[in-house]
Amino acid sequence: MGRSRSDYPGVVLAAGLSTRMGALGQKLLLPLRGTPLVAHVVEAALASRLSEVVVVVGPEPERLRAALPADPRLRVVENPRHAEGRSTSIRAGLAAAEARALSAPGVLYLLGDQPLMSVALIDAVIAAGEAHDASEAAGGRAAPLVVPTLPGATGSAAKGNPVLFRRSLFDALRALSGDRGALALIEARWHDAAFVPVDEPSTQIRVETPEDYRRLLERAERAASGGGR
Repeated sequence: MGRSRSDYPGVVLAAGLSTRMGALGQKLLLPLRGTPLVAHVVEAALASRLSEVVVVVGPEPERLRAALPADPRLRVVENPRHAEGRSTSIRAGLAAAEARALSAPGVLYLLGDQPLMSVALIDAVIAAGEAHDASEAAGGRAAPLVVPTLPGATGSAAKGNPVLFRRSLFDALRALSGDRGALALIEARWHDAAFVPVDEPSTQIRVETPEDYRRLLERAERAASGGGR
């Protein structure tokens, strides 16, 4: 018997310009073990307890669509304002998620350039959100967001991904502007957030530069040869 789905939709932010990748071009389409980077993230999201997965794309939308798995729980949304910054994709993803799930208790955001994201971490964040849903229903305290935290760091410097924003923060998400995304909002609400320790630091690896991609491929080669993940 499969696991029950949660009431939380997920949004994968995949509308970046990849300006730091140089001649490599669109980073989300670069291969890892024969699969585009963004597809690894989306596959993990689809294998989790998320109710559905919305992928927000910007440049090269048709190529990105073609790179994604076919699944009835997957929707692709184009963000024509992607050049204005990440906040526009956050808002586009929220609008798309709410269109299908008006009563969703929250939305979980993932980054399309973290190809080693795990189902276990996604589900751990969901479970923490559900615990706060139950607490709120019983008249107790409910954290407005759930944040994975990295070992060895303190305060907002410990922030990892994916982050779950509960419904009480939806208006604040809609009000975001610029390219800093939701980081300022997370920092402002850090004091009353709920936290999930990151057990697998590799889930937080991001591909932002050609050097990041080279190191990722080297890690994959070591894993394939039995040298660890």
